[in-house]
Amino acid sequence: MAPWLMLYVIVCLAAQDGEAYVVANDFEQARSGVFEACARIVKASPLLRNSVRVAVDKITFRSAGVRLLALPLTILALPLTARLRTNFDGDVRV
Repeated sequence: MAPWLMLYVIVCLAAQDGEAYVVANDFEQARSGVFEACARIVKASPLLRNSVRVAVDKITFRSAGVRLLALPLTILALPLTARLRTNFDGDVRV
């Protein structure tokens, strides 16, 4: 049910260039749960498959620029400047 609700919010309710997040303890958990289910639904849908770009950690709806991102919980605890330099393993780049 969560993937369908997430896609409804993104497709029907999100504003132009909006973002939605799937957050879990680590990147693999975030990616493999709701995010992966959303990616499979989008790829299987004849109405959506040609209007999205699916990456490992991001689904982008081209027409509205809306994004669904998979994020590890550790990245949210960092200050913004560190978040911009962090990879998804939680290691801060220098």
